[in-house]
Amino acid sequence: MEQVNIKPQPLVRRMPGSKRRHLPDWALILSQGFDTVVEYFGGALWVSQALVQAKNSTIERVIVAEAAADLRGVYGLWAVWGKTAQEQGREELVEQLKDWQSKPIEQAWPEIKESWETYQESGWSGTKAAAAGLALRILTVSGIVRDTPGSGKLNVVWNKSQLDRWHRYTPEWPKAPDSLRVFNSYQKVVLPEDNSNTLAICDPPYVGRLGSPTRRGGHYISPAYFGHRPHEQFTADMAVDSVQHALSNGCKTVIACNYNAEWLHLSYQGMAARYGYSCDRTIRAALTGLNNNVKPAKRENSYRDTYWVFQKENSKVMEVAA
Repeated sequence: MEQVNIKPQPLVRRMPGSKRRHLPDWALILSQGFDTVVEYFGGALWVSQALVQAKNSTIERVIVAEAAADLRGVYGLWAVWGKTAQEQGREELVEQLKDWQSKPIEQAWPEIKESWETYQESGWSGTKAAAAGLALRILTVSGIVRDTPGSGKLNVVWNKSQLDRWHRYTPEWPKAPDSLRVFNSYQKVVLPEDNSNTLAICDPPYVGRLGSPTRRGGHYISPAYFGHRPHEQFTADMAVDSVQHALSNGCKTVIACNYNAEWLHLSYQGMAARYGYSCDRTIRAALTGLNNNVKPAKRENSYRDTYWVFQKENSKVMEVAA
């Protein structure tokens, strides 16, 4: 399809929860010729990449939000990728990576972690933070960048199997959109007045059973991001509030991703009816990688990767791919 590229060049190659594998399933949905794409939880920006890099791209603007300072800061990775700090920022980022790559990993690793933590705490991001973010996502298992709750410190270690990749790594820069607007929280996203041709992606950190589930009980989820609290109410609020914002602002199509849960499905159905949308749910599969860094649960976990597609009732043009 000429309006979507299901195998785009990545900006961030490794990030937990990325929607790279969803792109073939979503090809028909994404090929409607949107002029605006909004990603409330930007991450690796795979959907934006798929649309911006299409042969006949129709995207005029990309709007994203992200809590990780290395990605969305004033001189963070997205600014270096886009128009804001492109040429000088790219040179500085590459030089910083080369400096760390030239050092023994035992020396470079503490510097990388400290750089990322410092900028995350301040909320302001330079190219050094952007370089640290790329380094962390290459060197850690599955690109996970997460913290110890309450500490503000990263709880990740470098992985020996990634060292060869790390030493060979040089950033590659995919095509950037003409207009890129970045917010530091999904709650602060401002959409255009007319969203009749806007695609919204609501892919928050996933929410599990609320409360304090145990690992042995099969419902515990390890955090996958810095600040990710899978069993807290504010994580559930992200899943609901972001979708409500997109629907209430009249976005043409909205795709929401999370673990399957009846309470969430009922909430989505209610919002869809309120704002005049269809609501189609697709349950993909069990997430077998859950807690792959802890002892296996005695019972298989009940979480299933799921996405919901909302389309304005008067513009629904296709069935959701199963």
